[in-house]
Amino acid sequence: MPSGERLATTGAPILVVKDRQNPYASYYGEILLAEGLNLFDVVDAEALTERRLGTADIVILTGSTVAPETIRLLEGWVQEGGNLIVVRPVGDVLRLLGLRDAGPPMEGAHLLANPDTRSGAGITREALQLRVPASRYRIEDGIAVASLLVSSAERTEHPAISLRQIGSGHAVALAYDLAQSVVRTRQGNPDWVNQERDGIPPRRPNDLFYPDFTDMAKIAVPQADEQQRLFANLLLVLNHQRRPLPRIWYLPGERKAVIVMAGDDHATKAGTARAFGQLDAESAPGCRVEEWECYRATSYFTVGSPITPGWIRQYAAKGFELGIHVDTGCTDRSNRDVAAFVAAQVGDFGRQMGLTQKSHRIHCVVWSGWADTAKISRSHGVRLSLDYYYWPGSWISGRPGYMTGSGFPMKFADADGTVLDIYQATTHLVNENGVDHVESIHFLIDKATGSEGFFGAFGTHYDYSDDFFKTITAIAKSRGIAMISAEQLLQWLDARNASRFDNIVWKENTLSFHAHVGTGTNTVTAMLPLWSFGHRLMTVACDGIPSSFQERTLKGLEYATFPVKSGPCEALYEEERSSRVSPSLKVE
Repeated sequence: MPSGERLATTGAPILVVKDRQNPYASYYGEILLAEGLNLFDVVDAEALTERRLGTADIVILTGSTVAPETIRLLEGWVQEGGNLIVVRPVGDVLRLLGLRDAGPPMEGAHLLANPDTRSGAGITREALQLRVPASRYRIEDGIAVASLLVSSAERTEHPAISLRQIGSGHAVALAYDLAQSVVRTRQGNPDWVNQERDGIPPRRPNDLFYPDFTDMAKIAVPQADEQQRLFANLLLVLNHQRRPLPRIWYLPGERKAVIVMAGDDHATKAGTARAFGQLDAESAPGCRVEEWECYRATSYFTVGSPITPGWIRQYAAKGFELGIHVDTGCTDRSNRDVAAFVAAQVGDFGRQMGLTQKSHRIHCVVWSGWADTAKISRSHGVRLSLDYYYWPGSWISGRPGYMTGSGFPMKFADADGTVLDIYQATTHLVNENGVDHVESIHFLIDKATGSEGFFGAFGTHYDYSDDFFKTITAIAKSRGIAMISAEQLLQWLDARNASRFDNIVWKENTLSFHAHVGTGTNTVTAMLPLWSFGHRLMTVACDGIPSSFQERTLKGLEYATFPVKSGPCEALYEEERSSRVSPSLKVE
């Protein structure tokens, strides 16, 4: 077992190694951020030196081909306790991973987590769709953390994720490119770009999924999120023989669900004013907007709405968000025309109204290209899009769920894999998609707060023409679920993703680390494994002040959660003195 002294460095414990072979390599960083593992570096393959390996616990190789000299370097590092993950490995590195090639790649495969492993025990028992080819391997030494299925029911002998123990370390193979699969699950089929597929013009984001890119029998499972949770579990379990790693919880204050209230005001007489007034009146006296204690919302209004700059300033001061609801005539347009509409409405008219718009949903959610509309919005300051809209009712057939396979915003990826500086948020709850409103709202909240752990920030659409706003408000209030604006969500995402842990040292059963909390929030909720090396977490102190913690189970793994601000923290693990038995620390 590596000594604490060897780990007393400032280097990030997780290394994502970019490779020119894989255009989606950088998106592994987005996955780690989304899972709260803000303790990684993204480096080029040339930077993977013996010295840099000496500071790392986990190395993720995003390229499939590994040079012989690198294999030799990694083999010694793994023997000494390092944890190696290789994406779709080929060639000589297969020997190190305990695999051999078993034929041509599989198209349309599914993944099923192995519930008998610590990593897979808390993951859904549903088979998850893979949106990319999967390599076929046979395991010669090791186990399958997840298996490949030909369909959602037909299991194969091939692993989707394999694991081999070597000395004190582990070597893992992903048979598929997780990052590319997640992006396609979230953004749709790139082969269907600019196709009118549902027969209801104009082209919208749902045309990238219609009719069967997402298996509608699995629409109730956030398939992208579950694949990411399995990956996060794997990283934490792999590292149990080196040091416990801190994480950041998904939402402020350990929330599991939040409703993103976003309406489109098509020049109603007083729709926005009534909605904002109701939320303000129903908020608790003395509530704190920055802590999501007050009920707040976003309203996107069209040019010509009876809204004035003074009224905007009044409600912005209370924490509400207003923005322009760009109208392109609800028809397909060229990128050049869409850009002109956005420039005239968000740019020229928005400036006249005193707006600096950060989030957006375009009228009729018209969409072009793979991410062209998102890039046009970003060029005018927008950094969060609610355009991925769960619709139409003729397709959904009354089923609530996750069109993008996710409950959480993450950044868009361009067609070439480039990560874009704009978040893709989903409008999950739509007043015009034919789903029973009460059922759909309770469904998402139940799945987030219940045993499934399908946490999320659930976007809404209402247009002040029916009672959907009142229904959402009443249910969220009765369930104790925060209602926030899209801008508040963006501020949190930026702050959470800018937060990080460094100077992580494990010595004499004590973990010390430094937390840096990003601008835009005062605290984040830290998570630490409850068990390490057969010892249980007993005390946590930050800035020398003891901090109480709550015990939580996340996707089958036990954690202690506690609020943390910027500063040093120390966690002491001791032998459990009660009759309770420590969970097995074997990855198998």
